[in-house]
Amino acid sequence: MTQRYDVVIAGGGPSGSAAAWQAAQTGAKVVVLDKAQFPRAKPCGDGLTARAVSYLQKMGLADEVATFHRVNRVTVFSPSQWELSFPKRPGMPDHGHTVSREHLDTLLLKHAESAGAEVRQGAEVTGPELDASGRVIGVTLKSGEKVYGDAVIAADGAYSPIKRALKIDSEYNGYSAIAIRSEMHANRSDTDSLDIYLKLAFQGDQLPGYGWVFPMGNGLFNIGLGYVNSYKNWQSINATQFLGEFLRTLPAEWELPPIEELKKNRSVRAWRLPMGFTAWPPWRPGVLFTGDSLGAGKPASGAGISRWTGARGSGHTGAPTTQRAMPTLRRDAHTRRLRARSTGTESAR
Repeated sequence: MTQRYDVVIAGGGPSGSAAAWQAAQTGAKVVVLDKAQFPRAKPCGDGLTARAVSYLQKMGLADEVATFHRVNRVTVFSPSQWELSFPKRPGMPDHGHTVSREHLDTLLLKHAESAGAEVRQGAEVTGPELDASGRVIGVTLKSGEKVYGDAVIAADGAYSPIKRALKIDSEYNGYSAIAIRSEMHANRSDTDSLDIYLKLAFQGDQLPGYGWVFPMGNGLFNIGLGYVNSYKNWQSINATQFLGEFLRTLPAEWELPPIEELKKNRSVRAWRLPMGFTAWPPWRPGVLFTGDSLGAGKPASGAGISRWTGARGSGHTGAPTTQRAMPTLRRDAHTRRLRARSTGTESAR
C-alpha cells in the first residue's frame, strides 16, 4: 500500500534538510527524497556567514559547527585592501566558518533523520503528482513510484523538475550567476580570513562578479569565482579558462597548481546560481519552493546557506509555514477522501 505523509520534501540539501528537521520536531510524518547517496560532492564556495552559523547553532549543531575551520574577518581586494570583521550583534556569533558541502549536507540530513524524518537516498524525483484541480498532492520518482503528501516542499535545486513540470514563470524571473571553483593546497599558512577579489576581468572586460580564496584548514583552500549573466557576452566565457587566469593573478609564492593539473584530478567544478527569486510567489497549490528552486541566493554575493537554512524562503521558514497550514491541509485532505469514498471515486493510494 502506498504510504502517505504530512510533508514530502524533494531534495536533501541544506534547505530540504532544514525543513525536514523543523517539521519533524512537531511530530509531522516527513519524508526526504534525494537522488544522491550521501555523502556526495557538491560544488560551493564552502563559506558560512555568522548568520548561517547562528541558524546551525539554533538547530542544535553548535558542537559540530565548532569543529569547522573558523574565520573571523573578510578581506576585500578592489585592488586596494579592506579588512572587515564580522559585526557584533545580539544573539549572533562574531565569526564564520568554512566546511565542505559534502560534510555539511550529510550532517544536516542525518540531523533531520535523527529528529524523526524518513530519508530515502537514491530516490530521484522527476516531477509533481497533481489532482484533478491541478493541486500538487505528491511527487513521482524515476522508478515510477508515487509518493503522496498533504504538502510538498520543492528543495530540488536550480534545475527543479517540479518547477519545470508546473511551467512556473514568475513576473520577475531574477537572474543567475555562473560559479566555478577548485580545492587546492597552497604554500601559505592557514588564515582566519575570507578573501574577496572584486577586480575580475576577462579579456580586458571588468565583469559583474568576484573571485574568492577561502581557507578550509590544514593548508587546503577553496579558490573560485562567479559572475552574473547580466554581462553581455557571458555565454562566450570559458569558465575553466577564466579560473586559470584568476589563479595566475594570485601571489606566485603561494605556488598554486596550474589549471591543467586541477582539471586532471577533477577538482574543478562549476555550477549555476539562480538569484533574486526565480519562482515568485514561492508557492503554488500544495507546494512550497525553497533554496535554489526558489532562486533564494543573495543577489549581492550569491551566498545561500543562511537563506536556505534559516532566512526568508528557506527551510526554517518553509517548514513552519507548512506546519501552520497543516491542520487545514489535513482537514482538506480528509474532506477529499471522504468525498471520494462517498462517490466511489477513491483511488488506491
